[in-house]
Amino acid sequence: MKPTLFLNVGTGWSGTTPLYYTLGWYNKYCHAGHRKEKGYLWLMNLAAEKKTFERVRFYKEFFGPSKQSTSTRKPKIFTHESPYVAGKWTEEEIKYFWSPPFTLQKYIEYYERHWDNIKDDYKAVADFSNPNGYCDENFIMSIAPDLKKHFDVKISIVFRDPIRRLWSVRQKQNPNDPVRHFMKSGVDFGYAEMFLKWAMAFGSENCHITIMEDFWNGETKPLSDFIGYEIKEVHKNAYVPDLGPAAPHIQYLNDQWESDVMHMPKETMEYAKQMCKPIYDNFRMYFGYLPERWEIK
Repeated sequence: MKPTLFLNVGTGWSGTTPLYYTLGWYNKYCHAGHRKEKGYLWLMNLAAEKKTFERVRFYKEFFGPSKQSTSTRKPKIFTHESPYVAGKWTEEEIKYFWSPPFTLQKYIEYYERHWDNIKDDYKAVADFSNPNGYCDENFIMSIAPDLKKHFDVKISIVFRDPIRRLWSVRQKQNPNDPVRHFMKSGVDFGYAEMFLKWAMAFGSENCHITIMEDFWNGETKPLSDFIGYEIKEVHKNAYVPDLGPAAPHIQYLNDQWESDVMHMPKETMEYAKQMCKPIYDNFRMYFGYLPERWEIK
């Protein structure tokens, strides 16, 4: 029987960290290994597209073996000190998996090895790398056959209200002048388009969307049904309810409450509704509805 790979492919600033804590810490469904986000597939995608500068920058800032998780900003169970990681890997093995060349075979080997370390306590291995949501359609199609050969792959995507998500992103990128950055940077994502790429490669029956606002308002059953595992307890999410800079300082969710520095000005909201309208329109056109808790209904 193949192990399950729970592949959460986005989106950032949408509660993927408290979702990982929910599934991996509170409910013992999945564990990602050394890090919640490895960025491995995204690095492979950048290499395939010959985007050398972006690949090197991403590796240095996000990926390298020196970027070891510590227990100061994350639960110990999800760091290099975790009992599911510490003492399970030699330094040579860590260097092998975290050094170029980055190949699908090494990615598969990593999770097969990690599965051997957690299979007595967990139901799945996991990759919560949000950059994977931006992978190219052709790249996704190219990796799907081998991943499906070795794993029962479950694709998960978390969607937050597009305007609220983008506002958090731009504040994090430029906390000194978030309004100007928000206005000039535009939109660089589409929810329906992101889902379709993965659904084409892995089948829509193996792909699931979680609406962040709904999940943290008690609607956990759809995800439980998708993974075939009851979610009994949910970790808190600093984005729900959306309090902006007044968000609670929940332990291990620094990235959430540090991202929002101000409330969105009214005039900026009116501009945002027009700028993000295609995201809402395409979502409604493909999925047949818009979540009730989103800004545009």
